[in-house]
Amino acid sequence: MAAPVWAQEEAPRFVAAWGKQATPDGRFDPLAIAANAEGEVYVIHRYQTKKAEKDAKEENRYRIRKFDGSGKFLLEWGDFSDLKRHFKLPTGVFTDAQGFVYTSDGATEQVQKYTPEGKLLVRFGSKGVEDGQSK
Repeated sequence: MAAPVWAQEEAPRFVAAWGKQATPDGRFDPLAIAANAEGEVYVIHRYQTKKAEKDAKEENRYRIRKFDGSGKFLLEWGDFSDLKRHFKLPTGVFTDAQGFVYTSDGATEQVQKYTPEGKLLVRFGSKGVEDGQSK
């Protein structure tokens, strides 16, 4: 099946931007982005931390950050300190018509469903070749 072709009458125009590469002062490195019907924006954010051992490599960690439509930070979730909601390798984020937030994780091959405030509701999927599993 061929993909649809979209046409538009006007060229897209730049509206706004915020954020820079992840730093300790709170800037971020966005990997994926989604917006809900209210214009709130969810961003998968990658940041690096150093391991406690001497000469250890930095490791990537991930969070979801929520902003209002003008870029004002509202909340975040998903740090390793919160093991129920953390991410190993998030690959996507989207919202549905009811405002729920979904993420996909390439390492666990799971989909996670959250409330707009970041409360984990359900996690499903696993590695494998059976129905409902990911290869």
